Amino acid sequence: MNAGVALSLATQFVTAHYMVSRSANVQAGERVLVHAAAGGVGTALIQLCKLKGAHVIAKVSSKEKERLVSGLGADQVVNYKTGAYEEQVLTHLGSERLDVSFNPVAGSTFKKDCALLGTGGRMVLFGGSELSNGRWGLLSTLNFVRKMGFIVPIGLMMRSKSILGINMLKVADFKPKVLAQCLNEVVQMVQQGQIHPVVGGVYKQGELKVAHRLLEEGKTVGKLIIVWDDETNEHSF
Repeated sequence: MNAGVALSLATQFVTAHYMVSRSANVQAGERVLVHAAAGGVGTALIQLCKLKGAHVIAKVSSKEKERLVSGLGADQVVNYKTGAYEEQVLTHLGSERLDVSFNPVAGSTFKKDCALLGTGGRMVLFGGSELSNGRWGLLSTLNFVRKMGFIVPIGLMMRSKSILGINMLKVADFKPKVLAQCLNEVVQMVQQGQIHPVVGGVYKQGELKVAHRLLEEGKTVGKLIIVWDDETNEHSF
């Protein structure tokens, strides 16, 4: 197996599989929103949710990414560069509401996604990329927290909603057998042709800064691969 593809299975696909099958327990017919849908984890989430029979709404930032996620099986696509994503999602949902939101952004999207969730809805938080643009240190962090607001547990109970936090480093530390099982399962899916990791670019060692800049600017898709000078080792992120 190509080293870059293998690394995407050990990171992005294991993360997505853990969230879809174990944390959110996505079911056939459920309505799912995938943020950053053209990224490494996002492209994995689309494919795994479709295997479960879910209805997937993919959130992206460009026409190119719209085409990519549609090709992976997304049922609807929202481009947040063209208008408020929450309004676009509501248009697609009609009278229905979301069952699951996979959210690596947090910040201002947290309250918006909470409002989009219906009874029995689950929000899966696995990142805080909105904070990455903060330029004011502690002030940016405090503003990030302010945007998310505060949750009263009894309110979640009364509305039958759930918020699930995912940190795969903690899972690896305390449940390594679970991680190994997830990895075995996604490897089998690749071997059976059920999923297809997306490689968004291959860069040489000297292009590392370029790859990082493109990643930070949201101009990449899928998994990025860095080829070291000896061309025998590949690293990815």
